[in-house]
Amino acid sequence: VHPDDAKPTTSVAAAVALVRLASEHPSATLVCLGPLTNVAIALKIDPTFAFRRISNFHGDPEAAAIVLHKLAEHLVIVPWEAFFLEGAKHEKEVDFHAHLEYDTELASFLRTATSTGRAAMEKNGRQFSYCDEIAVATAIDMDKVVRKTVQLRVNVELSGTYSR
Repeated sequence: VHPDDAKPTTSVAAAVALVRLASEHPSATLVCLGPLTNVAIALKIDPTFAFRRISNFHGDPEAAAIVLHKLAEHLVIVPWEAFFLEGAKHEKEVDFHAHLEYDTELASFLRTATSTGRAAMEKNGRQFSYCDEIAVATAIDMDKVVRKTVQLRVNVELSGTYSR
């Protein structure tokens, strides 16, 4: 992780760049680890963007609603519960940090990239679990990562329509 990695390299809007990159790389999978705002805008710019693969919600529920509506049959959603085990009970059974001990460039990168999150969790006596990494691994090779899938209807509550 390098400080320059966070600096913008272009003045092109993110949604416009998403549309262009998806067109240039049609077999790419888009994994969303944050709000879906730019994905929703990309869908408005280019409706064919909807037929590319994508994977997050609470940061911008309106954008999530747009994405779900447009991509309903093309989504694989990795829920929060996929990595949120029953606290200390499962942490005694699973060493979430074992992969960081390998002497490889990837392990070194992950040690650095997750150091802040791991330190915060350790203050509370917990291990850092890897929700984003699970989503990425699912996108890379779902057959090796996913034990069970369930097809469900989903929606996003925006105004009390579904929860009142």
